[in-house]
Amino acid sequence: MAKNVLFEIGLEELPARFIDDAQTQLENKTINWLEEKRISYTSIQTFSTPRRLAILIQGMDENQATIEEEAKGPAIKIAKDKDGNWTKAAIGFTRGQGKSVEDIYTNDINGTTYIFVKKVIEGKPVTEILPEFKSIIETIQFGKNMRWGEQSMRYARPIRWLVALYDNEVIPFEIAGVHTSNTSFGHRFLAASVTITNPLAYKEQMKDNFVIVDSKERENLILQGIKQVENQEKFSVPVDEDLLEEVKNLVEYPTVFVGSFEEEFLELPEQVLITSMKEHQ
Repeated sequence: MAKNVLFEIGLEELPARFIDDAQTQLENKTINWLEEKRISYTSIQTFSTPRRLAILIQGMDENQATIEEEAKGPAIKIAKDKDGNWTKAAIGFTRGQGKSVEDIYTNDINGTTYIFVKKVIEGKPVTEILPEFKSIIETIQFGKNMRWGEQSMRYARPIRWLVALYDNEVIPFEIAGVHTSNTSFGHRFLAASVTITNPLAYKEQMKDNFVIVDSKERENLILQGIKQVENQEKFSVPVDEDLLEEVKNLVEYPTVFVGSFEEEFLELPEQVLITSMKEHQ
């Protein structure tokens, strides 16, 4: 029966410029890790906000794939003595593969005959493997790292919580003194803790707690808000794509509003005003 898995890394606010790359790393590292561990799945979706990086793996098999491998040993001239008996080299090779000399067969490679055995590597239950996912979290690279408290681990910002779920079961591991659980946190000011019991409900649960975990959705909300303000106020708001990219990663629940300045503060050249507001918002 296929399962769904959720990992969420809760952090102090990340710099906006770090977030998209970290999300991409999380996805790519996870795909490579699942392939290396021989764990099949149906789909992967990643999420990010200033306070979290998350990944949802759907349709995960309950066991690693079982594989049959061919193990190559020494050349036959080393594997057998002059009387045709198996040597210590051959016996040691087969024993190391969990086999015996009765399992040996030969193949020619580039004119040299070698001994081989076939071995079956049984797949483990994924519940035994998933705690190793901590290595993926630990190896995400950022433009600038820091240490906090007495921790030796270096990361962009301190880790404050870790969610790790295999359906409704917590996947146990610990990073920098933080233990996994099924408890996440909503918007810093508008919500509190959130208990997640179903990975598939993650996105909607967070939205109910004023966190839009899909960065593309936040971007669309900003654009929709700008369009609404334009219609209401009869404004024309030029969209700066670089600024939009930054702003979507500054907030977890974007809201577009109109502000104003005293006229005396707007007597500087237009480019100075725009640059200062853009860079120091």
